[in-house]
Amino acid sequence: LGAAGTTTMRNSYASSNEFTTTILGQSVTLKRMGMQYNVNTTQARDLWEEDVNAFSRVEMYYIQAPDVRLNADTVATGSTLDTTPLATGSGTISATGTVEITSSSDPEQALAGSSGNVLDILDTSHSAEIFFSSNVESITFNYGGNAGSISVEARDSNGAVVDSFSQSSTAGGEPAGPQTLAGAGIRSIYWEDPSGNYAPLDNMCIRSGQKPMVIAPILMLLLNN
Repeated sequence: LGAAGTTTMRNSYASSNEFTTTILGQSVTLKRMGMQYNVNTTQARDLWEEDVNAFSRVEMYYIQAPDVRLNADTVATGSTLDTTPLATGSGTISATGTVEITSSSDPEQALAGSSGNVLDILDTSHSAEIFFSSNVESITFNYGGNAGSISVEARDSNGAVVDSFSQSSTAGGEPAGPQTLAGAGIRSIYWEDPSGNYAPLDNMCIRSGQKPMVIAPILMLLLNN
């Protein structure tokens, strides 16, 4: 953060000494702070807040963590997730021994956009689960089976259900998505078909939870004239 100096640009600070906005849904408040010493040579001390002598402009730059996509067609999109955790820019995704990579064979799921490989339940347990090392705020996917039913749960770190979806039949002609589960603190997605051994998810879009932006006091000092 920094001030652009004395210019004719529109003033970005109100006389109340606060500028409040939102960034990616997070509330952000800027306060003007001052110190009588040069911050380039003196450690921060004796700070105060100012309501006057507004400066001209503050620019903030930020990026949003990209969505993670899983379709099991390439290593980067989870084709080895059944044996090897996947490192992403938003954390690690793991499903070693808890998911099976199979080929897509559901016509309705294909119409929903699925092709190639899919993320399927295990034959032994009729269920699957994918884990996230950091919080996720939503997961969108299409689904299939062409027989039996399907139940999907987004769970937190304690295994509690954050959001869920179920469909009593995945037979021919039934919907296949897309479907979205959302909520705070999602750390895994669990799904099952109690009556069958084929209940695949595909084209999974995982949106990471955004962390609040914290502005350190030393940066706020740069706002002083």
